[in-house]
Amino acid sequence: MNPLVAEWFDPPEAPPAPAGPEDDPWFPLIEDAADIAAEKLPPIVEVVQGIIAEQSKLVIGSGSKSFKTWLTIDLSLSISHCVLFLGRHTTRQRVLYVNLELKPQTFKRRLQKVAEAKGITVDRKWFLHLPLRGRMAGVPLHDLVSRIIHLAQHFKAGVIVIDPVYKMNTEGDENSSRDQTVFFNQLDRFTTEAVCTVILNDHFSKGNQSEKDPLDAIRGSSAKGGDVDAAMVLRKHEVEGCYRVDLIHRELPPVQPFCIGWKFPLMELRPDLDPDAMKKAKAGRHKAHDPQELVAAIADSTSENPVSIAAWAKAAKIPRQTLSNYLPGLRAKRWIQTSGEGSSARQYLTESGREAARRHREGT
Repeated sequence: MNPLVAEWFDPPEAPPAPAGPEDDPWFPLIEDAADIAAEKLPPIVEVVQGIIAEQSKLVIGSGSKSFKTWLTIDLSLSISHCVLFLGRHTTRQRVLYVNLELKPQTFKRRLQKVAEAKGITVDRKWFLHLPLRGRMAGVPLHDLVSRIIHLAQHFKAGVIVIDPVYKMNTEGDENSSRDQTVFFNQLDRFTTEAVCTVILNDHFSKGNQSEKDPLDAIRGSSAKGGDVDAAMVLRKHEVEGCYRVDLIHRELPPVQPFCIGWKFPLMELRPDLDPDAMKKAKAGRHKAHDPQELVAAIADSTSENPVSIAAWAKAAKIPRQTLSNYLPGLRAKRWIQTSGEGSSARQYLTESGREAARRHREGT
């Protein structure tokens, strides 16, 4: 028989026998909950008080040309020299700043200005600058991450800064949940293999962001916001050059929104400003529907039983587009959450949303 034809008739080889526990690299990772419950854990190390814990991933997000890199240089110098950042204490760590966007000379000038303004005499070997603009072409993502890990280990860095993170995403679609999951799985290696805290500088999508949930303002797939351990989200205040700051994190106590303002070359706290007075979108048609009434229309929705926008609009007896105009505001109030993406996206009420629906029913 022709050997090429014979391949179709020969039974496939049996798969190899499963490796025993001693051969499985994940076997030593298994932990018994009884041991976990009895373990005496050390206190959380806050690299920046109220903002980021050790060996976590922080994303700093805002619109373009909103002084993010200036702010991130300030943050990095503050960490590397144990000085206050926006009035918050820092824990000293060596910083490896991976600059993917600015020309080296531009970065150096900014660092000099920030150090001078903060009165920092920069100590040798505590802040390391890695300029990679024009040097990443053709480098696979896995190799790029491996090289950065090698440098962080060599210089004993405790913090890795990636500025901006989108320029490192060379192999995936920023709007694809799957691609972003693969990308952030690589970034996780900074926290495990390099044992570092990671600070990611990221951008917003275009347009006014004042009515969005803070994490929804970050550009691309929602998988990005869901993956990070902490987020520092800056959105424009109605006062020119000022921003509302929202801090979201998994480990640290909640922090109330606050305001900062640009005073070259630093951001400074603006306790005199109301964080809720954000810059609004251009005035349009007046919204005549009561948000409580809208959420009351899907009072029975849950994460297990979400509803489509079309079904919600039908229940609320308003056009679908009209309902869509209210969604950013409802998310900003944290009354609704979204499961799924694109055409499969579904909405459901949070605890706050159910409380708003109850108040509507009771007329309170």
